[in-house]
Amino acid sequence: CRRWRDDKRGNVIVLFAFIVVSIMGLAGVAVDLEYTIRQKSKVQYIIDAAVLSGALERQRGADNQAVVTEVREYAGGMLGMSEGGLTCTEIGVAFDEASEDITASISCTQPTFVSQIIGQDHLTFKVASTSTYSVGKVDVAFIFDVSGSMNSYSRLSLLKTAANGAFDVLLPDED
Repeated sequence: CRRWRDDKRGNVIVLFAFIVVSIMGLAGVAVDLEYTIRQKSKVQYIIDAAVLSGALERQRGADNQAVVTEVREYAGGMLGMSEGGLTCTEIGVAFDEASEDITASISCTQPTFVSQIIGQDHLTFKVASTSTYSVGKVDVAFIFDVSGSMNSYSRLSLLKTAANGAFDVLLPDED
């Protein structure tokens, strides 16, 4: 260190200063990038949950506008609690009637903290999620134990009552 300090040519100290500034800049970018990736993961989780909530609303018979409102309100409430200065655009919601899918997408901007030193004020990312809202045809199979052990404690009659109730819920009579 003394030899570098006492060096009169100046090349070493200039090179050293350049390297230190570059390393600090890269470290700042790495810190901000890691934080932004964590924020993106949180937003992805929120959009996934919001789309699933919208799919459940659609299964209950809600129209497109009600589903869009559900997705935006669900995600908006959770995004409003996010920290770190995250700002996001309005959630875009699209329906594919052929495949019975709901797709939501959003673009967010995360301000940087350390990278501002090198002029990088923010990092932007996009997130999208899709869910199918139809159940389609479902096969239901029941397996009943009618062995001798079912005769005690009215188990067989309770099983019949439960099976009838399950049939009524899963396969309602269409009037």
